Amino acid sequence: MKNIILILCISLISIAYSCKQTDITESNGLTLEDYKFAIPGESGGLAVKDDQFFKKGDVVCLILTNVGKFKKGEDGLNKFEMSVEVTDSDGKVVYSQSDMLGENGHVLLPNDIAVSPYGVFNSSTEMVSGRYLFKLTIFDKIGTGKLSKTVTFNLN
Repeated sequence: MKNIILILCISLISIAYSCKQTDITESNGLTLEDYKFAIPGESGGLAVKDDQFFKKGDVVCLILTNVGKFKKGEDGLNKFEMSVEVTDSDGKVVYSQSDMLGENGHVLLPNDIAVSPYGVFNSSTEMVSGRYLFKLTIFDKIGTGKLSKTVTFNLN
């Protein structure tokens, strides 16, 4: 009986892990408070989702909350950059974009914190259903900080 309960517990842990995988890589002081998935809202903003399930053709957005603290330059402004990478269940990169912000990332951040930076991935109806990894990386271009958040989402 103990063996059956042990096997059942291990199975449930494996299922829970496979449903939503997340990983954070931090360096030189950049941290984040949380993350959320979202889709474009009808009013032009983003509509936060309660889960990681998307339909083929959906625009998948990953929002990070309260990323910081960024260093300031001699001009008193912060400068940060972002990149997005999406991989399929075989580890093949299906989308990659770097240098997403350019000069738009050279701004004054309140308290040196980016409140809700987000990355976007436009899925297509031709994609294979299954699990994908969404990796959003934020770079402090004045300091040497770098933070990556990798989260699993499902496409059906």
